[in-house]
Amino acid sequence: MMYFGAAFLLLLMISATHAQGNRRSQQAACEALVRHLYAISAIQGRDVGQANLAAFHQFGRGGLSKNEEEAARLYRLAAEQGNVRAQNNLAVFYANGRGGLPKDEDEAARLFQLAADRDSTEGRINLKWMNKDGGGDPALLIYDLPQRSNCTVHRVQRQGHSVPVITVAP
Repeated sequence: MMYFGAAFLLLLMISATHAQGNRRSQQAACEALVRHLYAISAIQGRDVGQANLAAFHQFGRGGLSKNEEEAARLYRLAAEQGNVRAQNNLAVFYANGRGGLPKDEDEAARLFQLAADRDSTEGRINLKWMNKDGGGDPALLIYDLPQRSNCTVHRVQRQGHSVPVITVAP
């Protein structure tokens, strides 16, 4: 029930920003809604929600401040369920000693291999980079990130009232 209330308040906020016509505010409100949906999915234990919410924490998106420790925790939960995006990104964290994790190139290589075995392009590229003679620069490893959601807010007439409708597309 708490999620319904939060979503309702967010819809009111989007409605207010739409009335003002501020595109940047609309996008921020939509991104906050997407974050909220990822959080619900993550709480339910779904790996995709955990991995996407981790990226929001990692880069401070959707109204969140940057929190690499929380990103690492969520990436780990998703990686343990076999999410290749999370395996790759957690490996980058280990390779660079980020998110409160120790620098551990062996663990990074193991996770890159898991991702590569499941056809992750980023995992294969990063594994190849890690296996270079003398090792590659871990700062040059690449993340596998979700695309920004394309949110649009428009108004439609319903039973004589103008109501906001939100469309979220990956």
